Amino acid sequence: MEYSAARTKLATVALVTVGFALGFAEFIVIGITPDIAEIYQIPLSDAGNLVGYFAVAYAVSTPIIVLSTGRFRRFPLFVIFLIVFNMGNILAILAPSYEVLMLARICTAIVSGVTLSTVMTFINDIIPQEQAPRIISFVYAGFSVASVLGTPIGTLLSDAFGIKSAFVAVEAVALLVTVLLLISVPRSGSTDVSSSVREQLVILKDRRIILVLVMKAFGMAATYVFYVYVTPILEDSVGLSVWMVSLVLFFYGGATIVSNLGSGSLAQRFGLGKLPLMFALQAVVLALLGISLASGNTVLCIINVVLTGVFIYHMNAPLQSYLLQVSAKDYPRALTLASAVMPTSSDIGIATGSFMGGVVATNLGFAWSGPVGAVLAVVSVVAAFMILQPESRMGGSLRSRLRRNRKQ
Repeated sequence: MEYSAARTKLATVALVTVGFALGFAEFIVIGITPDIAEIYQIPLSDAGNLVGYFAVAYAVSTPIIVLSTGRFRRFPLFVIFLIVFNMGNILAILAPSYEVLMLARICTAIVSGVTLSTVMTFINDIIPQEQAPRIISFVYAGFSVASVLGTPIGTLLSDAFGIKSAFVAVEAVALLVTVLLLISVPRSGSTDVSSSVREQLVILKDRRIILVLVMKAFGMAATYVFYVYVTPILEDSVGLSVWMVSLVLFFYGGATIVSNLGSGSLAQRFGLGKLPLMFALQAVVLALLGISLASGNTVLCIINVVLTGVFIYHMNAPLQSYLLQVSAKDYPRALTLASAVMPTSSDIGIATGSFMGGVVATNLGFAWSGPVGAVLAVVSVVAAFMILQPESRMGGSLRSRLRRNRKQ
């Protein structure tokens, strides 16, 4: 399909706003968990579990759905994903009980990952290759904006009009984005070639893709060892008041937006070339966090915390762009799965970092969360160096060996 300049711009806007819509749906609950507990007369921990169940459903369902739908055309599937996403939001508005609300959240989560991965394949079809990293960074920046605004918006709406109003806002954004997508994205494209599970899973045998997933998982785990306990760290270890913690988290959210947008510039100018340096800087900032907390210097601690946000998403656009390029060239039948493994790897890293953060906080104390995260970041540094080495020095890629075998 030939795209006019106007329709390309509309499609670009639609794709970029998907990040905010998906993030808004995910993060809205964080700011209203006390209200959910009160309305449904459940323990606060059960209300908080809605966040965990969402993440688990997201991580588990994304690769399963992608693999099981490889034989079907992309656009009809995309329409189904959007319908389920909207239905989940509507069910959350109408939920008469906690159990129904949990079901609604899981429905939304199940299709969030595949919606994002499908959006990434549309970027490959609509946006010129040299501009794709910048658009990818905008999509991920939408998540950061949602994380900064979603929680306070949910809190304000819930306090003023009740929790239903928060979910109405989520659905309003989702509906607007759905309409924009349906009128602008192409009906056919690069991922419409039927593919079997085996043809898609072959990407996981490629050394380059494995290294990309290692970088993403360990890079996210490195920060989440600390970030999952950022509020008690700021309140108990640094001694900030509740409103000061909110202010620091607001600046932290701004730093994550800078991180996402900066990742687009990195990808456009250097590809993967600067990732060893960026992961190394992430490790340094996390290591210094332990020193900052031990020093008791409030200003230094706040600056250090905000700096961790600057380096949390620097890898997004370079890694996602590289995955799409490798898959489009060498594994065109696995393009959607290639787009899906990034968020799955991210959630694995978040879960790993969160678990390790709990172990560190219990046994070593908050001051050690940064240094332990730094060790994980070093793993990403090593993986980044490895992926930049010429294939001849690494013994050749599996893809090259398979190609030679097919010729024999």
